[in-house]
Amino acid sequence: MRLRMDAGFYSREIVEALLARRLEFSISARLTSALRHAIECVPGHRWSPYPWENGAEWMEIAYRPMGWPRAFRMIVKRTPYYEGAQRVIGEFFYASVITNRRGAGSSIIRHHLARGGAENYIEEFKNGLGARTLPSRRFNANSAWLVIAQLAYNLAQWFKLLVLPVREHHHQLKRLRLHWFCVAGRLIHSARRLTFALAQQRIAAL
Repeated sequence: MRLRMDAGFYSREIVEALLARRLEFSISARLTSALRHAIECVPGHRWSPYPWENGAEWMEIAYRPMGWPRAFRMIVKRTPYYEGAQRVIGEFFYASVITNRRGAGSSIIRHHLARGGAENYIEEFKNGLGARTLPSRRFNANSAWLVIAQLAYNLAQWFKLLVLPVREHHHQLKRLRLHWFCVAGRLIHSARRLTFALAQQRIAAL
């Protein structure tokens, strides 16, 4: 059994419990001042290109957080830091993972970082459908609001999967509204038939 956990589980007590049960783990490490110092002391030639992301690099060190039973593999990925469109020279965004797993470090950190995909869907649900702020002080009204939001979200996902080409599947609700839902059209009655005609450029995109 392997466990992937975020930085909320980065503690000696949890690691000791996992070791006692002989479990493999990877845990996101909090970027303390001591860990950041250890990372920044690694010479440049120790960093290798991260195969799945242009401009990113990775490396690993043996690291023992204060009070922990022993040192573990600390695998670090770094990506250039930008302020707007401007890259800040010498500054990086670090993603650090402490683990007792064996194998290629780049593959381990890739597997670990893939765990957070669900958080993107939660963020889209909250911000794309107004689920962040509930409209009422009554529990039943808020419950109904969330159910309606969930139905709308699921319908939007089915629309992407069943109607749109694969290149559109990763787009969020804001883009769907702009390019597909809020599209000019007209209802035409001709030859005893009703036809709903969308703007020509959107039809061509299908």
